[in-house]
Amino acid sequence: MYTNEDDLDRAGELATLWPYDGPHSPETVTDAAHAISMLVRYINNATSIPGRYCYMSQVAQVANSLAAAVYGVDQLLDQMSRAIDWHIETGRLYDDRCPRDPDAGLAKADLAVNKIIQARTTAGVLAEQLSELGNTANTIGHRTW
Repeated sequence: MYTNEDDLDRAGELATLWPYDGPHSPETVTDAAHAISMLVRYINNATSIPGRYCYMSQVAQVANSLAAAVYGVDQLLDQMSRAIDWHIETGRLYDDRCPRDPDAGLAKADLAVNKIIQARTTAGVLAEQLSELGNTANTIGHRTW
């Protein structure tokens, strides 16, 4: 049991749950994606009080960390696109809304790839904006008088 919250090695605990080199499985991937959502929810709740960011440098740290995460999303989306391409190549896709149409699954997979292309563009813009926010906030100091 921890007695001091600041002594927790949260990054170490995450690395224990999701070691970079694996093992990897469909479940660990989807669990990690769910954890990202939960962490954003945690930050939203933790920063709902304006004074939670004691210094502008903390705003910068959060913005820069989010920028790094969003830059990484580009690679993730690219890999998702390649996964969809692999599924397309198997020729076994179908659309559960119209399972008798032999081309509907392929059409939906193509739509998914197009959505990924759009998401990658949007993520790139978001990552740049977050990075600029971090750089801007990091140059703002606080007077002590």
